[in-house]
Amino acid sequence: MSANDKPSLRDAFGSFLSGVTVVTALTRNGDPVGFTASSFASVSLEPPLVLVCPANSLSSIEVFQECKNFAVSVLAEEQQDIANIFASFSGDRFAQVKWQADGAGCPLIKNAVAWFSCTAHARVPAGDHQILIGHVDDYQAHGHAGLGYSRGGYFSLGLERQAAELPGNKRPVNVGAIIEHDDQVLMEETSRGLRLPQTTTAGSENALTSLRHYLGATGLHPEVGPVYSIFRSRRTGIYSTYYRCITDTTDTGGLGRYIPIDDLPKQKFANRALAVMLHRHALEHHSGAFGPDVAHEDCDVHVIDGDEH
Repeated sequence: MSANDKPSLRDAFGSFLSGVTVVTALTRNGDPVGFTASSFASVSLEPPLVLVCPANSLSSIEVFQECKNFAVSVLAEEQQDIANIFASFSGDRFAQVKWQADGAGCPLIKNAVAWFSCTAHARVPAGDHQILIGHVDDYQAHGHAGLGYSRGGYFSLGLERQAAELPGNKRPVNVGAIIEHDDQVLMEETSRGLRLPQTTTAGSENALTSLRHYLGATGLHPEVGPVYSIFRSRRTGIYSTYYRCITDTTDTGGLGRYIPIDDLPKQKFANRALAVMLHRHALEHHSGAFGPDVAHEDCDVHVIDGDEH
């Protein structure tokens, strides 16, 4: 396999949906270290074993090669910020989050959906990673929805369910697509400014079905990914749902034109909620960590459960 194949192989690996965890341990001096990992799996019930795969490039790899104990916290769907902190923040990560120590002193992320305190059981070198197998000494689970990860972005099963259950038969729901192609997004021109391709739900159809029918009628068949944003207008009470989509063609289906993602923050949009959402999209495009969200209060919207933030 050539070096040119690595990006496509990474994309293929990324098609597997996984959860998101924070793996922690202590240095010899007792200082906490940790990293974000989607490579976590249960191995055995008898004895109880789990595994994680720290990369050899980790600044703390020597700690995980030598530690006697480590802990795994499975993040909740609202803990995307914590995932980002342990994936990229270069300062004191533990000062940015709430945590508590397990019996061995390893940090456990508060409000995680589950955690596992482990004793190192076995280590296996594996290419550019290490396989670290741990014996589960203690654990706790809370039954809440966990944060998901696929194709370089976070997703929320809770948000997906909310999108599917929006009451289109009682009040129309706007459903749109952020269609990406080669670092560009498909945008429509309107008299008020740019907007994303969108339609409204028909009868009892849910948002995803309506979107597929709408795009299919234009001849576009992008790969529809997870829900990116859901919000509700204070003025009209109408919900809007937007999905991330990817296409391998430059065809626009007569819906507008492709605009470079880097240019999105400079554009005039049809409404403020779109402007904020697409500015966030441009920032996350550069970080490579997309995540589900509900729009903020200053965009004149409410979050789905009625709580403003």
